[in-house]
Amino acid sequence: MHRLRNIRKLSKQIFILIRRNFTGNKNIYYNGPKDTYINSGFELKNEDTEKFIGLIKESLKLKLLTCSYCSEDIAKHYLELAILEHKNLLLNDSENHYLKSYEIYKKIHGELSIMCANIQTYLGVVYKDLGNLEKSERFLLQSLANKKLIVQDKNYLIIDTLNNLGSLYQYKKEYTTSVEYFEESIRILISSSVELNKYEQMALCYYNLSFSYIGLNDINSAITCLIRSYSYAENVFGPDHTLTVRIKKLQERLKNEIASLK
Repeated sequence: MHRLRNIRKLSKQIFILIRRNFTGNKNIYYNGPKDTYINSGFELKNEDTEKFIGLIKESLKLKLLTCSYCSEDIAKHYLELAILEHKNLLLNDSENHYLKSYEIYKKIHGELSIMCANIQTYLGVVYKDLGNLEKSERFLLQSLANKKLIVQDKNYLIIDTLNNLGSLYQYKKEYTTSVEYFEESIRILISSSVELNKYEQMALCYYNLSFSYIGLNDINSAITCLIRSYSYAENVFGPDHTLTVRIKKLQERLKNEIASLK
């Protein structure tokens, strides 16, 4: 019984913990399958996610015995589990648990709800990671359309979806479309009064946008993005952070390439 109480207590803390800003290491996601989480903060070490996956599974077993299946508690547990599995690259498990959470939230709140729209974004990214670009695009566009109907003046809530659409179209080499989504995201960030992770996201958006301009062979625009990205990254993360160093190196490389052509 004492162990079950501990599991309950830990399960309440896990969802808060995985969304917290880990300012100690500030390992912001900027590439790869973990792009889902560029929008919500910072990374946990793999051993931490493995531990939390085990804890959530134990807690979920208990909840399934004591709660109605179609309940907020069960939906939240499936979502927590899916997010951690996604971070740990357990992509098939993550897809399955996102879908279970999504179906429960849809029954509780209806498809046109912020929880369902958020999970549609997560599903869009996990399908991209699984290589199913058609499903990825469908879920991300559906998420964006639904969020625009829901959020009203809280436009910052669509930033994650815009970023992931930008990343998807960049991956598909549809660079002009990619630029449009990244630039819309940046416009919202600039005008937003919400400060949480704002400048971290600005650094990342400009960094990602630079690659779309490189794809369009617009090197001058790419360099401009990197200059802005570096300014934000240096202030937020410091000059020695991995992302800051990468931005600077890429900027210098592009400048050298332009100089060599003169």
